[in-house]
Amino acid sequence: MKFVTEIWHPNIEKNGDVCNVETIMISVISMLADPNDGSPANVDAAKEWRESYPDFKRKVARCVRKSQEECS
Repeated sequence: MKFVTEIWHPNIEKNGDVCNVETIMISVISMLADPNDGSPANVDAAKEWRESYPDFKRKVARCVRKSQEECS
């Protein structure tokens, strides 16, 4: 990934290249695939993940479909 305009940041090279984009993406994918429900940002989602996984999966599928429709 590369910024088109000049940006001054410790994790972005002077030419605009972003360091470790692959590492960031792997971390996000890992977080989505294996959430830490012991220290959640969304308590309701964590509770549903633990107590009613099929309902959780249905809700996630609805969110994905809605996102796909909005991007079309």
